[in-house]
Amino acid sequence: MGTGSWGKVKRQERMSREAEELMHRLLRQVRAGKSLDRALSGVAEEISVSEFKLIGPSFITCSKRLQLGDSAEEVLSDFAARTGVRELLLLARSIEVAKRTDGNVGGVLEYTISVLEERRETETEIRALLHKKRFERRLMMVIPLGIFGLMFLVAPDYLAPLWQTVPGRLAALGALALMGLGSFFASRLFDISA
Repeated sequence: MGTGSWGKVKRQERMSREAEELMHRLLRQVRAGKSLDRALSGVAEEISVSEFKLIGPSFITCSKRLQLGDSAEEVLSDFAARTGVRELLLLARSIEVAKRTDGNVGGVLEYTISVLEERRETETEIRALLHKKRFERRLMMVIPLGIFGLMFLVAPDYLAPLWQTVPGRLAALGALALMGLGSFFASRLFDISA
């Protein structure tokens, strides 16, 4: 993964965290008895661009459309499309469906937030497991070389046939090739992109 894509992933993670906080604030407004339109306007008034650096300006711009008569669903869909944050896309679709079916917007918000929090926890657990497995893979590559080095120090005559005879050289070269191939396949196995 290149530096540019790492920065993009980190930016997307920050945007997701900001979106989650924005949803919590929206839920508080809806729980206070406000309609979705008023809740969106209320959240737009209470947030600061310094607090929501990545999605704040776009949210404020989109929420101004409410004053022009656009529906809350259109505003949320546009906001989600502008940011590209998957959490907001899910929220916009969920609220669209809730509005069409006369559902409980507060309940939909609550459920969406809980699903997103579970997803974040699961992703964190998967990331931790992958880091553990990557460390184990590296360790498994170093251990044979360490054992070889230790044997070379303790009993160099024992390993002499490995580099003094043609079959020994072929066996050592084959072992190194297999270790490299195993490392390649192991790195491919643990290369999971979200």
